Amino acid sequence: RVQSLEGVVSSLEEQLAQKESEATEAIAQWEARCASLEENGGDAIRQWEERVQSLEGDVSSLEEQLAQKESEATEAIAQWEARCASLEENGGDAIRQWEERVQS
Repeated sequence: RVQSLEGVVSSLEEQLAQKESEATEAIAQWEARCASLEENGGDAIRQWEERVQSLEGDVSSLEEQLAQKESEATEAIAQWEARCASLEENGGDAIRQWEERVQS
């Protein structure tokens, strides 16, 4: 009976050692996987940060271009308004002169 129990205990010890070995291997694999994910995640974050900085630079550049174009448009409108006012004034003078000639 004792030998039988010793055999069972020995078998259980072997099974325990096997399970411990499998658990140690699984833990090592998980740790390696986590380290890889942390490293790759860090790379992905750095890439996104670089992309955000690039896009922010693009937006800043476009805002500057927009401000420049708005300034140019405002200047063009002011010149157009001045030209129209001049034409209206000259046209009004021409009409008055024509009316005076017709009346005389």
